[in-house]
Amino acid sequence: MPLPKPHFYRPDIDGIRAIAVLSVIAFHAFPKRLTGGFIGVDIFFVISGFLITQIIINEIDAGKFKIRNFYSRRIRRIIPSLLVVLATTLILGWFLLLPQDYVQLGRVTAGATVFITNFVLWSQVGYFDADAIQKPLLHLWSLSIEEQFYLLWPLILFILFKVRKYAFALTGVMLVASFYTAYHYRYLNPDLAFYSPAPRFWELLVGAALAFAFVYHYKVIEKIHSYRFAVELAAAMSLFAMLVALYFGTEKRSLLTVLIGVLSSAGLILFGAKPTFTSKLVGNPISVWIGLISYPLYLWHWIFLSFGYMYFTGTPPKLARGLSVILSIALSYGCYRLLEVHMRSKAHEFKKIIALLVGLVVIALLGIGIQVSNGVENRVGTSKANMIQLVRAPGSDAGCGELIGNPKHLFHYCRYNYVGGARTIAITGDSHAQAAWVGLSNYYGKLGINTVLFSNSLCPPFIGVATGMSIPKLNECTESTKQIIDAMTNTKGIDTVIFISRGSYYITAHEEIPIRHVKFMKWPASQQTIPSTATKASLFQEALQKTVDLYRSQGKQIYLVSENPELSFDLKNCLDFGVARAKTEAKCEPRNRAHVLDRQSLHRNILQNISGATFIDTLDIFCPDTSCNFLKNGTLLYLDDDHLSRLGSKLQAEVIGKYVK
Repeated sequence: MPLPKPHFYRPDIDGIRAIAVLSVIAFHAFPKRLTGGFIGVDIFFVISGFLITQIIINEIDAGKFKIRNFYSRRIRRIIPSLLVVLATTLILGWFLLLPQDYVQLGRVTAGATVFITNFVLWSQVGYFDADAIQKPLLHLWSLSIEEQFYLLWPLILFILFKVRKYAFALTGVMLVASFYTAYHYRYLNPDLAFYSPAPRFWELLVGAALAFAFVYHYKVIEKIHSYRFAVELAAAMSLFAMLVALYFGTEKRSLLTVLIGVLSSAGLILFGAKPTFTSKLVGNPISVWIGLISYPLYLWHWIFLSFGYMYFTGTPPKLARGLSVILSIALSYGCYRLLEVHMRSKAHEFKKIIALLVGLVVIALLGIGIQVSNGVENRVGTSKANMIQLVRAPGSDAGCGELIGNPKHLFHYCRYNYVGGARTIAITGDSHAQAAWVGLSNYYGKLGINTVLFSNSLCPPFIGVATGMSIPKLNECTESTKQIIDAMTNTKGIDTVIFISRGSYYITAHEEIPIRHVKFMKWPASQQTIPSTATKASLFQEALQKTVDLYRSQGKQIYLVSENPELSFDLKNCLDFGVARAKTEAKCEPRNRAHVLDRQSLHRNILQNISGATFIDTLDIFCPDTSCNFLKNGTLLYLDDDHLSRLGSKLQAEVIGKYVK
């Protein structure tokens, strides 16, 4: 049997699509069952690079390629289902999301309409960034990267067409450069490696290189397929390697897992060009059917799982996850039959394009409107007294930048409350200091005392140490700490410094809600070297003592405030905020005092043994007896699981005020 021509429909490729989308769904719905399922996205990239590049270069060779026609096809292929999913997400968000969360959804939605979701999500990465599962449109990062690739790729292909003899080799050069970027930044800057297009393009280029091989080196492909036993074996091994990556791959070794997934999918495409047992197995009718709806299925599945997680304040029950997958399949088939098939035909092409583009504009305007209206606050009709408690105070203001002569400071929190006083109290530390700012600035402002905030996020500004989850974060922590120390040293009028930080977090490297790990190390140090808890406590104490000694030498009075207890649950599901959430009172039991003291014991011991400083214990505010509270007379003391609300910071300031006059 002769090798099919490059443009010949191959059911096995739809079968590979089915493997990709089902892997992603399984990974998201049942992550412990398929730990490497995330590579489904990377498999999609290979397929896309292969098919689209093949179409373009065949049209260029035939003199029929028009950029207008290419983007017309992309719009009619991508936009219809995307519009329905985005609109549905905004509707669900209306009923399920609090205003601040709805604002974030509006921002990502607007970004999705111009295919910059990856950049929007990248810009949101930070300490106060929501968990991945709480971002209903997180999965659109991959669609944005793919469309960014296709903004550039047709133009590059025009250039490669002039030197088509070297097209395969030049594509290989670009592929290697992109892969090197992914390899280089996998630990150095994992956020860049995940969201930036440059470290991802190599996966699409693997597919593109295959397309060049099939079009311009067709005889070589035919020669390969003349060795039937070898091809059968290679196809089977490719499928086996893919399954190994899916079942045994891990996010800790994500690049290796992705590499195996990409190469195995390329192998299935290459060795399945002429029907083999493996290609027939992969291209079975059920897989082909799933492959045909794979694009809308990828769009639908995540939003239901994400909203389900928020509704149930944790992993939804298995039944709910199963039903969400079934619903996703049903909606995907509806989108495919009622939208995609209709839109792909060239009948009334111009009208379809205009309608789809208008739809994108409308969705974008809705996303922007949600941001401008602060999440449409008036749609949540209950618990308005507590809504203000969930609002985080601004991190910086112009007055503080002017005060220190550095409006572009690296440290995250810089606030200045000048009330005409003769003296100034400085608050420093991490985000817990920023949370305390509202109460302290109001308290001392009424006493005619100026207050200033010099603080970092996830980085206590102590001499000689740095915290962070990547080398760039560690470098940023080091530089911003220097700026804080300089600002504290050079700002006139500061006679008192109040330290507030989440010390137990840095020392133990875990939260009561275990979301992230902290790398706390003496600087400089190898990123892979994470000290023991005892060593981290020693480093913390040594660095804090040096910092206190420096400020003491400048004549400042130093006060060290105990950290507030942390919660082990999401507040948003423990009170009625006027949005649909499952009732989870059983999960809303705060920690008891003994547990808090045990967790904070190392940090409290350090604070009480720092010479030249006064320790202020605020624990009684939250734990007046054996149990700890997150409400006072029905009002929230917290704005999330560990940062104080406006009321919490007010009560904290009143206790601090008994010591700091």
